[in-house]
Amino acid sequence: MVKKSVSSPLVSVVIATKNEAMNIQRLLKSLLKQTFTSLEIIIVDNYSTDTTLEIVKKFPVQVFSYSGERSKQRNFGVLKSRGRHLLLLDADMELPSTVIADCVKAIQTNLADAVIIPETVKGKGWFTRVKKLEKQLYLNEPVIEAARFIKKSVFLKVGGFRENLVAGEDWDLSQRVSRIGNIGRTRTSLYHYETSFWRELKHKFYYAKHIQVYARYHPQQFLHQSGWFRLKLMARKFPMLLADPLAAAVLIITKFIEFAFFQLIRLNDKLT
Repeated sequence: MVKKSVSSPLVSVVIATKNEAMNIQRLLKSLLKQTFTSLEIIIVDNYSTDTTLEIVKKFPVQVFSYSGERSKQRNFGVLKSRGRHLLLLDADMELPSTVIADCVKAIQTNLADAVIIPETVKGKGWFTRVKKLEKQLYLNEPVIEAARFIKKSVFLKVGGFRENLVAGEDWDLSQRVSRIGNIGRTRTSLYHYETSFWRELKHKFYYAKHIQVYARYHPQQFLHQSGWFRLKLMARKFPMLLADPLAAAVLIITKFIEFAFFQLIRLNDKLT
């Protein structure tokens, strides 16, 4: 989809998908409601076996099929894009109507090269409370948040996503951008939809298998993004934990499990 405005730069929205039939329609509807209308939407699908492609083809978007992890999909989408700026989204997100306008404003008036969009959790079920608390704890924490909106020229200058990264690729990109430019942020948050505790653990186990690659690129940053440092970060905002002690307890347990995954995988790598 391309909607042009004479005075507005074109923004290319790149979305990597794989079996996202539950989520993608909600995201695309929110993009069509943006107050900033100079957009093109690019879907890079990793050969979904559900109805993802049937859904996206009902919308004014460009659709490509491309195999590989998200880093490869997004780089491919950027190569197909024509915009001056990029917005890199996950399918399980939803944007309030002013988010893209706020990002463009941050680029134009605050001289930012990339923009962090804060995230608020939505969803059904008790685990949503846990993830919502976690996002609140990480708000304005530069070691945890990562930019999603970026000038295309800057993206290309730093070489895009490292395609050998399966986990931490968003952190890696932001850190490389921050070395050559400025990262701003919007006041408006996007919505990130969460599902279940068990799906979260499945994802964390998968990412734990691959996070070592990111850690080798950024050993000091990773030290502050994981393990005890992550718990110390949470402890600094103790009143938030007290406001919902049950969600806080589950969150801490989840983080211990995630850390245990990482340590077990690292031990296995050393032994094999």
